[in-house]
Amino acid sequence: MGEEKRRSVRHPVCVNIDTFPDPIPIGRLMNISTEGLFVQTTNLREVGTTIDLCFTLPNSPKRIRVSAEVVWVNYPPSPEEEHYHGTPDRYVLKNPGMGLRFTWIAPEDKLLIEKFIKEGAP
Repeated sequence: MGEEKRRSVRHPVCVNIDTFPDPIPIGRLMNISTEGLFVQTTNLREVGTTIDLCFTLPNSPKRIRVSAEVVWVNYPPSPEEEHYHGTPDRYVLKNPGMGLRFTWIAPEDKLLIEKFIKEGAP
């Protein structure tokens, strides 16, 4: 996927993530940083789309709400693409999902994410 553009450390996590305000499951939150997250899903959105999401980090009772922009997408392979590796504008991987960058997050929720990353998951 080219040169690494992240400015912050990602931390692995595996929790359900829903849309907000209507709690519709969208996929699994697989890693998180103070700037964004990766959602493993086949319910993909277009790059540039903004999504309102909510999730709960392990060992935390608080639901975190964020708005995030889709910045990249891993498309699932179709049967014809099983051995196809994609093009620069359409990555085809067996780990479908979306990379999202936070466009809004409450300061107290950002602190919870920072604490989670610093202390690590249980």
